[in-house]
Amino acid sequence: MVLRVVIISVLLGATIMMNRDTPRMLDSSTRFLLSLIVSTYVLTIAYAIWYRIGRRLILLGYIQVFSDALLFAALSYATGGVTSGFTFLFHLWVIVAVVSMGKRAGFIQATVSAALIGLIVVLMELKVLVPLSDVASSQDGIGTTLYALSVNIISLYIVAFLVNVLAARLESAGEGLQKEREQKEELARKLEQAKRLAALGELAATLAHEIRNPLSAVSGSFQMLKSGVQLGDEDAILALIIERELERMGRLVEDILEFARPRAAELSPLNLSLLVAETSQLFASSSRQRGIDFELNIGEEIHCTGDANQLRQVLWNLLVNASQVVSDDTGRIHVSLKSEAQWVYLDVTDNGPGVSREIRNKIFDAFFSTRERGMGLGLALCKRIMTDHGGQVDVLDTEDSGATFRLTLPKNAATAAKMIDGK
Repeated sequence: MVLRVVIISVLLGATIMMNRDTPRMLDSSTRFLLSLIVSTYVLTIAYAIWYRIGRRLILLGYIQVFSDALLFAALSYATGGVTSGFTFLFHLWVIVAVVSMGKRAGFIQATVSAALIGLIVVLMELKVLVPLSDVASSQDGIGTTLYALSVNIISLYIVAFLVNVLAARLESAGEGLQKEREQKEELARKLEQAKRLAALGELAATLAHEIRNPLSAVSGSFQMLKSGVQLGDEDAILALIIERELERMGRLVEDILEFARPRAAELSPLNLSLLVAETSQLFASSSRQRGIDFELNIGEEIHCTGDANQLRQVLWNLLVNASQVVSDDTGRIHVSLKSEAQWVYLDVTDNGPGVSREIRNKIFDAFFSTRERGMGLGLALCKRIMTDHGGQVDVLDTEDSGATFRLTLPKNAATAAKMIDGK
């Protein structure tokens, strides 16, 4: 709209300057140009009002470029037809159409412009349109007219093609710059997070190391005291609470030490089906005390390459997390194992509240937890162990409520080494 107003204003000024003699202001060409200028100002005001309303702006864009093509056709007719100097505006508006409405609009604008230029030539050759009374009739032959027509039409499509190529390259460059900027921001975020985690991990490891020995002494002393006395019902409940909390603190200390000072994975062939069955059965015995329905689906015997102790820890952490989010008596935990091609998939599914999409990218970060008493190390350890195995851990959507955590492991050592080298 601004570009149109600038062009029309320049045309108005040029018309006035060229017709400073008052009698000539009544010439047919001058009146025709002034009427076009006034009409264009009125239409631009209407377009501006429409734009301020903010509805169906794509339609507004097409109406503007098409009406501008009609304006340029009228200017070309008034100033000599296909040989008019104003035909350059058709080419300019092809560029405007691409910039404002996309690459497709450029070819549409070129086609409409070509059709209008051709229509002017045909109507003027058939004397349906005659030159304005004060405009000298062109003495050019049909050959010259067809040549000018061909040059204009071909150049319109060349401009449309070149502008589309340029727009595509600019879009590609812009996407590349945007992606590069996002990658730099992500790297900076990860670097900052790594620094914080390194400092926090070192502090936590020091504290955990100092706590482990006294905690072991307290736990051992409690077991000796417990075995030496006969406890009543109320005291037995308290003892059970103490024992459970001591066990939880012990696991927390081990998780902190494992995260801060990880042990390298010792990869070797193993029977994953047997490992999953043993770990699941051990966990199921404790979960059934709460009335949790536990289901195991292994199917065929599956082998893979991995560290048995670390994989057992990963599965145990996922089972503990699942048991903490399901309800007693109505809770369900389902463990399934299957293989496809070069990969093994181990799923742990629960019917808890699930994991919202807002935090799915955060739950595997160290020290991020949705529970008030959680340290947020369990899933972070799972992720690191799986990465060291050339695999990954993901959260999948479930049909009903709940969550599915999937462990993906390579079947053989070659695939595992390839994934580990590329991590």
